[in-house]
Amino acid sequence: MVHTWAHPEFRASAVTAQGEVLGIVAPTADDGPGLQALEFRGVAYRDTVPEGTLVMTSGLGGVYPRGIAIGRVSGVRREELGWERVYRLTPAVNPGLVGHVLILTRPVVPALQSADSLPPASQDSLP
Repeated sequence: MVHTWAHPEFRASAVTAQGEVLGIVAPTADDGPGLQALEFRGVAYRDTVPEGTLVMTSGLGGVYPRGIAIGRVSGVRREELGWERVYRLTPAVNPGLVGHVLILTRPVVPALQSADSLPPASQDSLP
């Protein structure tokens, strides 16, 4: 089962390409039925993100690795009483047009052994 950005429960910790502004990307369906877009939410009001800025996954939260392109800023969606700005994003990919996907998995890291489970050092190996 795969959740794309078009799924109503999709959320991704995001950052601008230069790493200056952090936020959360989520879908919005406020434009009417069948017209979904993305929002870059939780951006501090003091931070300004120009149109055309690339927004990508930040790697925070451990769900998505850093550096996956999500979309480009296409304008300010709304401002919340001087606390935050919500930006509209043009998605980098239309899920309906995707023919192939790459599934990223975490590398398998072997568990560390405790010192008690290691064989005793021989006298030959001591200095």
